[in-house]
Amino acid sequence: MGQSGYGIAQEICLAMTEDFWQRFKRWKDLFYRGKVQKVIDQLREIRRDARKQSTLESLLGAIKYFEDNKEKMHYDKYGKKKLPIGSGAAESARFNIDFKRTLRMAS
Repeated sequence: MGQSGYGIAQEICLAMTEDFWQRFKRWKDLFYRGKVQKVIDQLREIRRDARKQSTLESLLGAIKYFEDNKEKMHYDKYGKKKLPIGSGAAESARFNIDFKRTLRMAS
């Protein structure tokens, strides 16, 4: 499983020095309200002004990730159901399952 939408948004903001924190908070709020398409649209606008190749590559990767996964990114609904948001819980569960399977096979 890959990085969560929040993590990718934060990475993009860090790559762009201006208004990092404000932009990240706006995107986080949009995610919580289920407005993934708005984040995609804003990333496309920023992409037009990107000067550094590494920033452009990060933006293109984020846009593709969000477009490919927006149908799964219902953070507004998940929050109402008190479900965890992000890949941390899933990564931990996957690791624990793999680890237990490894232990069983070794014994």
